[in-house]
Amino acid sequence: MKTTLLLGIALFCMVQFQTYSQQSEGEEIQDTHWKPTHNFTVKRLLIFNKKNELLMEKIESNWYPPSIVFDKRQHIKESVDSLVNGYGIATKNLRLSAYLSFKYEYHPYVTLRPYYSMEYSSGELIVPEGREDVKWMPIDEVMAKTPVEAMKETIKKITEYPRTVWSGTFMVYRKGEEHHTRQEEPMFPLFNTTDY
Repeated sequence: MKTTLLLGIALFCMVQFQTYSQQSEGEEIQDTHWKPTHNFTVKRLLIFNKKNELLMEKIESNWYPPSIVFDKRQHIKESVDSLVNGYGIATKNLRLSAYLSFKYEYHPYVTLRPYYSMEYSSGELIVPEGREDVKWMPIDEVMAKTPVEAMKETIKKITEYPRTVWSGTFMVYRKGEEHHTRQEEPMFPLFNTTDY
């Protein structure tokens, strides 16, 4: 009986490993984000140029600041650099600007979403694989083209009060096939960086 149970568990583990190892990196990230099995972290990067424009990327006809699912064995700076390098640029003055939590109406997991601000320092923009386009946008254009309510609110707070680190909670819900957000907890300052 014990031998049969152990063989069954071993076979299950082998099948699970084989299924996981056949996924491409893109599928892994997509599943992590849209069909999670645990809490996870998505880092959002606000990269400003000398004109105070933001780097934005176009994905599925929508514009967003670059992001990365924090699922590799990397330190914060390593993961930020690996993403930034994919755009052909280098940045400086990395700082935490917001630390948010997102709950979901349609699954029991939470996403933590730190927003990091930084300044462009050098390089020529390139369009990374999997992106339709990238460009620098003035803040008013970012606000007009960003489809996610929580993202707009966060970018607004960060650009109006750049020395403050913000927090807050949003709920993600579906309307048909679309995902929307609503504020569950008003954004509040965690601390002001001029105090340190």
